[in-house]
Amino acid sequence: MIKDQIADQLVYSTVRIVCRDKTTLSRGTGFFMRQHFPDKTNINAIVTNNHVVDGYDYAEITLAGIDENGMPDDKNHVTITINDLQKRRISHPDKNIDVCLLFVNDKIEEYEKAGKSVYYKAVGTEMTLLPTDYDSLTSIEDVIMIGYPNGIMDTYNNKPVVRKGITATSLKLDYNGTPDFMVDIACFYGSSGSPVFLRKEGLAKETTDKGLTIGLSPSYSLLGIIHSMSIAKASGEIVVKEIPTSMKPIVETTIPLNLGQVTKAKKILEIFDLVKARHIK
Repeated sequence: MIKDQIADQLVYSTVRIVCRDKTTLSRGTGFFMRQHFPDKTNINAIVTNNHVVDGYDYAEITLAGIDENGMPDDKNHVTITINDLQKRRISHPDKNIDVCLLFVNDKIEEYEKAGKSVYYKAVGTEMTLLPTDYDSLTSIEDVIMIGYPNGIMDTYNNKPVVRKGITATSLKLDYNGTPDFMVDIACFYGSSGSPVFLRKEGLAKETTDKGLTIGLSPSYSLLGIIHSMSIAKASGEIVVKEIPTSMKPIVETTIPLNLGQVTKAKKILEIFDLVKARHIK
């Protein structure tokens, strides 16, 4: 049987971001992403929405530990405290783009020096689609979203929740003139910052001691990061709003439409390029 090894790795790329102040607890999603450059340097950061971390200076992320064989220890968790959150954030220069990078490498290194090694995977920027790749896509494609809807997760094993849906608008087009597209997938409090991946099936070959096996093997491409959802008010009015990061009483009756708005991955890459340019200078 051909194993979907990429899927196993993707769940280790996401983290639940828990922000706190004296009166508020906020939960959202982020994911590690890495960009390699020709000079052999690389930039590694957590990608999330600005509205997940706005107004907070303190946050926590929890990663898997590592066992004696260098493999993830899903029962041993390491919670990393980030005290200077805003100093670690670089946002997209366009204020209308709700995406930012959080740089936490030094915090992770501090914990590792203290003997608390962690296991995580970073989505490579090469997992994004090239402009020519869109020619092979249709208006309806299968997608998955990985995150922590309603704060739900496998706490015992420190694992996120994976949801499946389809594109609701064409990936080839900019939805309503924005660098976005829509997905038909359930979005709830805590889903903000979740990565959305294209999932396509293809033939694969595997040689074992029993011979050659041919089967289906999925491939994944990062499409973007979810930031908003569409809801219907009791009056019938349809509105698009940021996915909330905290559970607060809502007086007005609303109905989720299971439609999420996703910023395309090219906007994430623009921040990485900005960071690289600043580093060179």
